[in-house]
Amino acid sequence: YLVMICGKSQIGKSTLILKMIGIRDENFNDVYNTLRAGSPQGNSSTVTAIIYAKSATDKYALAFAKLDEPTPEKKYYDAKEMVRALQQVRQDVESGQRTSTDEILFIDIPQSFFMEESEVGSIRIIDMPGVQSANDRERPHVENLINAYLPFSQVCIVACNAADIQSLGSMELPGKVSWQNRPERFIVVSTGSYSAENIADQQITEMRCQAGYDILPVKSFAQYIVQDQ
Repeated sequence: YLVMICGKSQIGKSTLILKMIGIRDENFNDVYNTLRAGSPQGNSSTVTAIIYAKSATDKYALAFAKLDEPTPEKKYYDAKEMVRALQQVRQDVESGQRTSTDEILFIDIPQSFFMEESEVGSIRIIDMPGVQSANDRERPHVENLINAYLPFSQVCIVACNAADIQSLGSMELPGKVSWQNRPERFIVVSTGSYSAENIADQQITEMRCQAGYDILPVKSFAQYIVQDQ
């Protein structure tokens, strides 16, 4: 299954993904800060479409590859080297050297930073840059990415702040997608209502807000998606 996560910049999309894939609480801040790579507040920490995975080693790794093709040989980095590598990726995107939507950035996180029982299974989660980034140079790239990968995603998570749930009807995705009318495909996840504990330990809780969206503080997103298909 392919799952896309989108929403405004700094709403907590990357945080949600890192918790879902099982990053240990004691390593979470180090991983988050490394992946943010010094991005200023107001700008998305995710500069292009990213899929995270567990590294086979205790180093970070990254590589660009097409979604439906084998990942090429990855380059491995310690945390400081990874920050520099991600800063170069951001510079390439912002300068227009890397604007193609054909390739996704695959990032491996050191295996020791994962909980032993963490398992995403066959689900791949694409982290998207913020749809309303403060960086004007990011916006066309974000729109192109969502337009390119949304048609291939079985499910799209729309992340929002808990206080903004009632105003979601006014939020537009690139391509004027009528996502509010597709509850079978679009799930709203309220940031601020999830934690490592309720993702790892609680049963799936499904609620409906007045507009009819699925609001999920999720224990096992993989279980929810697989059972729902």
